[in-house]
Amino acid sequence: MKVDSLKLVSRFTENKNIILSCGKELQVLEKQFNGHLIKLQVPENAPPEISRIIIHGSNFALGMGYNQFELTVRPPKQIFNNFNDCMDFGFERVKSVLDTVSESIPDHEWLGVVSILNFPMPDADNGMAAAVPIFDHLLTVNRKKRELASFQVQFGYRESGKNILYTISGYDEHEIMISVNADFKKNAVLQKKAEINKPVLIDLAQHPITETGIRVIIDINNKPSENSGKMIDDFYAILENQKEVYLKLPQEVNLDGVLQ
Repeated sequence: MKVDSLKLVSRFTENKNIILSCGKELQVLEKQFNGHLIKLQVPENAPPEISRIIIHGSNFALGMGYNQFELTVRPPKQIFNNFNDCMDFGFERVKSVLDTVSESIPDHEWLGVVSILNFPMPDADNGMAAAVPIFDHLLTVNRKKRELASFQVQFGYRESGKNILYTISGYDEHEIMISVNADFKKNAVLQKKAEINKPVLIDLAQHPITETGIRVIIDINNKPSENSGKMIDDFYAILENQKEVYLKLPQEVNLDGVLQ
């Protein structure tokens, strides 16, 4: 098992001035974590939860909209096989960010934590092949030995004031290498200053698969409005819930003996 990422999502009362009011704090974060602050060109009528600004830093990415705060943490390779170590790493990283910005964010309405877990299957050719035994174990549908083309199972429960949601699917990781020519390098600084963001189209079929397996997403949140009053307290409590769920994960998703 490898922890791919840990994501905090917090919803608060809409405030269209939130980017301005958090401006100094965001600049502090950018310097503190040697990150890059990017203002996104978002239509004014876009949903308020869409991030208007993001910061990419060491092992994390922060996004802020008019009514939603998101922070994604990617554990370093030396610990990503240890779930509890990854949760502890995530807590310390998130705490350091919240210590800087939380005073400028309105009282939150709810908070959620999403962990993405990858279970590599070296013998499978791709994510769909990896998903076949999971499909056959969980579902009563007769495939008639047909090749699996799509697979995703999602379900959840409400327990002790929290929603616990599971999503199970196959996954592929690709080695993607993009060559950067001299002209692009020469203009990179100017492009950054001008905040020009051009999409790059990538055909994954042209890039080799480096890893395949089963992905399990655990989403625990306290919607609606079951918060303690402090974002960091809710985050810590839900991280503890994540640890508890992980200990019984194979049984909870009915994959005991199948999910290794």
